[in-house]
Amino acid sequence: MKHGYTAEEKALVWLDSFEGLTYRRKAQMLSLCPSAEELAAAVAAGGEKFADFLPPESRALLQKSLRDGNYLSSVLNELAEKGIFCVTLRSADYPAQLKETLAPPLVLYGKGDRSLLQGDMFAVVGSRRTQTRVQALTREFAAALSEHFTIVTGIAEGGDVSAVRGVLEKDKAARANVVCVLAHGFDYVYPAAHADILQEVCRRGLALTEHRPDVRPQKFLFPVRNRIIAGLARGVLVVSGGMRSGTSVTAGYALDYGRDVFAFPYDPCVPSGAGCNALIKNGACLADCVPDILSHYGLEEPKPAAPPPLSGEERKVLSVLSERGEAHIEELSRLSGLPAYLLSGVLSGLEVKGMVVRAGGNRYAAVGGFLPEGAERSPAPPEENEGGGVEK
Repeated sequence: MKHGYTAEEKALVWLDSFEGLTYRRKAQMLSLCPSAEELAAAVAAGGEKFADFLPPESRALLQKSLRDGNYLSSVLNELAEKGIFCVTLRSADYPAQLKETLAPPLVLYGKGDRSLLQGDMFAVVGSRRTQTRVQALTREFAAALSEHFTIVTGIAEGGDVSAVRGVLEKDKAARANVVCVLAHGFDYVYPAAHADILQEVCRRGLALTEHRPDVRPQKFLFPVRNRIIAGLARGVLVVSGGMRSGTSVTAGYALDYGRDVFAFPYDPCVPSGAGCNALIKNGACLADCVPDILSHYGLEEPKPAAPPPLSGEERKVLSVLSERGEAHIEELSRLSGLPAYLLSGVLSGLEVKGMVVRAGGNRYAAVGGFLPEGAERSPAPPEENEGGGVEK
């Protein structure tokens, strides 16, 4: 089977195929050789050049793979059969911004539209415990920003997947300017409930990972993955996050790389926004509307589409929600004067028009921004500690 890789690219795929070797060991080996091809030649000649840090058993394993004429072919064939392509550190289309970071992946394994690697990327990340209204706002921001950038994020519940949905839903028939970076191999989907979304990303956008297909999800891999999200992007928008969360790790990498960091502002009593407020205090740009980000890059917000026509009943419901911020269906019925049987149909219509979202427990919230001034705020649920290397 022909794969179209150069000899140098094949040498890097060969080196990266040994999961038992740490990134640090592989990088050390490359630092001692002008090219990956010459590294392989040095290993075949005995590997004495690497004796100071590479154990004899590791050298023996590498040498055995080189003597086996089918080893690399089997690796490449397995990837091709699974629809995975490789972009190596020496490939022409390896993202330039990522290459400039301290620990760029030797190989990026991808599924989807490879050309998105050359797009101007902007990251949108958030906590798993992102409030319903903020999830809706994140979808709006991601959709608008994707007119100018390729949105890069993860696929975790909450903020990340909201950004993905925002781009995918913007134009369901067209290519989606979205890149999802996974913390595991393509043999797995985490969370499993997002299998359909990941499949859609692979079909219309691009999914990337630095891991071979059989690497399963592990807690410590998620914060390590976040360096790739930050490294790919010109800037990062943090839509939610506690004081100790995966989003703070991503923001930290972004600051280390000299990227722009933006954050949604939050009420002081919302735990899932404490990390955002801390970022703003420490110099991140406050972003409560899309132009806050676009103007930073000298860009203009795309003209909004004309709002869909509303019936009188729909206006009544939206008026109540704009005042209350969020309301139970029984409360909506009482305040709007609409009977429950009619109200259910009105709410369904507003959901289809993208103007209302379900907030759980038969509660609904209006879409279109942060809570209006003076509106009541529902108390935020307590947020568990998100530190320790767990997914955002």
